[in-house]
Amino acid sequence: MYLPLAYLGGLFQGAADLPSAVERWGSWVPTRSWNDAVQDAAFGSPRLVSWLALGGWTVGFFVVAWLGFRRDEGRNYR
Repeated sequence: MYLPLAYLGGLFQGAADLPSAVERWGSWVPTRSWNDAVQDAAFGSPRLVSWLALGGWTVGFFVVAWLGFRRDEGRNYR
């Protein structure tokens, strides 16, 4: 699952070098947000949008994990 996310996020090559269809869908994956945040920090031009997107993905994944935990916690395994 990570390999397609890495390609869509532009981790193998720059996001500008991706085909237009991949670049369009790539902006909706968490690896693109991570790539943008790291590149911005490395090249000295941090943007708040990248960090807000990462925060949104973090909160979203936390909610999904918490709901799964709550659902699983009510079951009795023997």
